[in-house]
Amino acid sequence: MLPFKIPRRAFDECVALSPLWNQLVDAAARDLQWLYATLEPAAKADDFTARLLQMSKELHKEGLRQPMMLGIHRSDYMLHESGTPRFLQVELNTIASSMASHSANVRKLHNYVLGRYGSQSDDVGRSLQAHFGVPSTQIVDRLPENVALKEIPRAFAKAHAAHGVKDAFVLFVVQDDERNFADQRFLEYALWEDFRNSCTARAAVGIFYATQTGNTETVASKLAEATGLEASDYDGEDFSELDGVIAGCPTWNTGADEYRSGTTWDDYLDTIKEYDLKGKVVAVFGCGDSQSYADNFCDGLEELHNAFQAAGAKMVGYVDESGYSYGESKSVKDGKFLGLPLDEDNEDDQTDDRIAAWVEQLKGRLLERSQEVELVTGLRNGWDELNGAGGFLVLICRSGPMNSCTARAAVGIFYATQTGNTETVASKLAEATGLEASDYDGEDFSELDGVIAGCPTWNTGADEYRSGTTWDDYLDTIKEYDLKGKVVAVFGCGDSQSYADNFCDGIEELHNAFQAAGAKMVGYVDESGYSYGESKSVKDGKFLGLPLDEDNEDDQTDDRIAAWVEQLKGEGMPL
Repeated sequence: MLPFKIPRRAFDECVALSPLWNQLVDAAARDLQWLYATLEPAAKADDFTARLLQMSKELHKEGLRQPMMLGIHRSDYMLHESGTPRFLQVELNTIASSMASHSANVRKLHNYVLGRYGSQSDDVGRSLQAHFGVPSTQIVDRLPENVALKEIPRAFAKAHAAHGVKDAFVLFVVQDDERNFADQRFLEYALWEDFRNSCTARAAVGIFYATQTGNTETVASKLAEATGLEASDYDGEDFSELDGVIAGCPTWNTGADEYRSGTTWDDYLDTIKEYDLKGKVVAVFGCGDSQSYADNFCDGLEELHNAFQAAGAKMVGYVDESGYSYGESKSVKDGKFLGLPLDEDNEDDQTDDRIAAWVEQLKGRLLERSQEVELVTGLRNGWDELNGAGGFLVLICRSGPMNSCTARAAVGIFYATQTGNTETVASKLAEATGLEASDYDGEDFSELDGVIAGCPTWNTGADEYRSGTTWDDYLDTIKEYDLKGKVVAVFGCGDSQSYADNFCDGIEELHNAFQAAGAKMVGYVDESGYSYGESKSVKDGKFLGLPLDEDNEDDQTDDRIAAWVEQLKGEGMPL
């Protein structure tokens, strides 16, 4: 009924070491050669261990379908009180990590008992105070938090979202006559209560507007209805707590070079440029008059777009100009508006359709489909005999209404360029995958699950340092990284006519650097679809990545990228 007294220093040390210990366990589990050699002697004497080894070997021989793993571990400790008290680990459970739910509920029990009786001035209260050696008012405060019952179901939900497969199952396997079924049921209930409407916590996305005549507010309200988000009149928010922003403004000061909206946005444009919005996704919409002010149609949209872009945000939601009739607009670049333009004065009958199409466009970039969760519980022996022992739980996730952003495994696109071709390709890959493309500047990839890396071949004919870019400065460093468990794919740009005998040679060098660091390399492309002389990047009839020729075959780039992205999804890149 009462908690055991333990030294706080020893407890804090365990908490601090726990993440490092879990990383070590994960690394050991992935090092198959070491794992098999270590467990073979035990397998000779233990049938259970032998069967596990056999299953592992068969599974890896067939090949893993995807590289992501979620470990739920329970560590058991005993307090070593000789000398300085410290905890010694006596057991690690990775197959059946029970007691997480019970331990969280025991903490509640202790909180209740000590909170009710510990502060009393009677014999019970005095005894508790004497036992724990702290004032009665502090006893409850000394109880450490236990969040296992919240965090384990959250981990299940995040793993499901990172897996990213529509209609994927989360399966609880419970053996017959399982004594810990009640403990596992609490995980079921917590998962149902906290994540039954969405497999992941909802990403924070906000709609902000400022208006002069009310048109922009009307559009913002329609966007809120279409997305399930909240629309707010902008009043200087810094967006620090948000993952994404949809921002809208009118064009009031027509013909002006700056401060065109005539709204609150004008007061904060310079401030927004100074924000750090890296990692956030932003889309802009604007209202204009395509007849009375045809030569300044939605000019304010560009100014708002540029402010967010200057702050480092990833800008999405560009709209082709072909569907509009107007004179001129500062907001059009390369045939596309830098956001969604709307004309509530003359074309309000098209607003709903334009919003619907734009929302669909934003899905996968700023907005994601939520995953509605349906819980089905059953038994091996029949659906009508539900009870605790011997059962199994299935969470079926089906595509539902678009009202949340799902968490994704961390994948980054990195490029370095000489003429701009590789950057162009990286941007197209970013659009096709919904990822962010970054100019490589020495990142170590430690926080990522996957990497898509691209380079040109500039130093043609060279044996090393062929790209002529930043990659050359870091190739030797990358080889020393520990990238085990990460998935990497490489793309490259070359010239199949002018430099036919060195076509995309840089791919091989970049590929080999990541491979030397232990990464799982994917995305090899058959050479049969290309016309060239020679290439160091071809092995056994396949390029070691995606080769592209923006100088002579740019008309094939989009199709090649689309096919490659689909290939990567099937080979384990967590897109």
